[in-house]
Formats: sequence, structure tokens, C-alpha cells
Amino acid sequence: MFQDEVTLLTLKPEAAKVNEAFQKLGIKVTGKDSFEKLVPDQGTHLIVIHNTEHTNASVLEGALKNDGFVLAVAKLGQKAELDSSKFNLVAKKVTPEQEFYLYRKVSESTHKSQVVINVENQKFDWIEKVKEGMTLASTDPEAPKIYLLSGQNASSGILGLVNCLKQEPGGHVIRAIFTQNSKQPIDFAKPSPLLQQIMKHDLLVNVIQDEELVAGQQGTKVPVLGSYRHFPLNDGSNVTGSKEIGRASCRERV
Repeated sequence: MFQDEVTLLTLKPEAAKVNEAFQKLGIKVTGKDSFEKLVPDQGTHLIVIHNTEHTNASVLEGALKNDGFVLAVAKLGQKAELDSSKFNLVAKKVTPEQEFYLYRKVSESTHKSQVVINVENQKFDWIEKVKEGMTLASTDPEAPKIYLLSGQNASSGILGLVNCLKQEPGGHVIRAIFTQNSKQPIDFAKPSPLLQQIMKHDLLVNVIQDEELVAGQQGTKVPVLGSYRHFPLNDGSNVTGSKEIGRASCRERV
């Protein structure tokens, strides 16, 4: 399991004001003398900035790990843009007061190819293909990425499956494409613009869902790309029907 270490970097006068509140949350607060010293030297997974106007993209690039992220926050109507040669815009979210831009550092991939596996098969013969690919990836840095595809079943469990596989040896090559309620073709031989975008962003989970072009009006639907899909669950009291059952043999060690 991953355990995050979060450090808040701010100017020294501000650090004194927020230190106690953030310490209760397990967040370390460090005060710096100037804005230039707020960006770490290297090895950072995520940097949050509130103004890109005077931000040096090269400094951010050097501070991030490969495939690291920058979350840029801007006032409504003010774009937060970063150098597109150094960062890919992954997502944008607009609220009544602010705009949020999620960028990912452009990193050269060592994986020169991909393996595509459909996980809808109830015979589960695709499991061996996944195991073979992950075993190779655990020792070979140039091993192909593994794209798991699912879409016929709205509750296929692919998101939970990928969440588990990513933590296993070789799990860093796993990617998921969940095409719920979408007729968008997934053809890596002739990738559509949407699939090219998925490959460029290189996110762990990609969810494609067809939505109406104009909200609230029935008509033409277009594929919309997102990431993790969350929805409320009922208490299960009305769930009926047969399900595939898996059994595991466990040994208890005393």
C-alpha cells in the first residue's frame, strides 16, 4: 500500500498562522524566505500553484517526478496555462468562483508497445495473459503496457481490479479503459482522436461515457472522457440474481 507524505511549503509569516491546524491533519508545514524557494528541488508527485503568470515551467518540471502532476488554480475567467511542450493538460474543472487545471509532466516512455486484453470473458482465460504481461514488466523496463478493456457490464469491477493489480510487481504497466454506455470504438491499430488522447495522458483509469451534446435535450450524443467513476450503492437488500463466485484457499499461520 502507498503511504503519502504531505508537506505544505509557504512563506514564513503564513507558516506560523497555519502550522497548528495542518499538523493536526498530519501535514508538515515548512516556511520559506521567498517565493523562489517554495518549489522543491526534485522528487515531487504533485505541486499546487495559485498563479501561473510568473511561474517558471522549467522549475516545476525539474521538481516533479516523471509523470508528476501540477494542479493550477486560477480565478474565474483567468486561464492557468503551462508550457505544452513540458506539460499535458489532463483535466479542467470550473466552479462558480475558480478554475482548476490539472497538468501532467511530459515524460518519455520506455514502453514501446502495448497489449490489449478484453476482460469481459466469463471464462477468465484472460487472467493468464495479464499474469504473463505483469511478470515480464516486473523485470523488463521496456515491457509493453497492458490495456484492460471493459464495457459490456456496467458493474464489471474493472476499476477495483486495476486498483489491486497496480500494487503488484509489474503493475505499473496496467491501464484500464471502461467504455460504459459508449459505442466509441477502441482500435489501437487505427486509434481515434479520443484513444490518442488516452494514450497521451497515460492515466491509470479511463472512463468513456456517451453524453448528450446539449445537456437536458435528447439528441446527438458524444463520447466524454473521464477517469475514476463513483456512484452511490444501495444497501444490497434488493439485489437478486446469480453471480460468478471465486474461492480462495487460505492458510493461517500462528
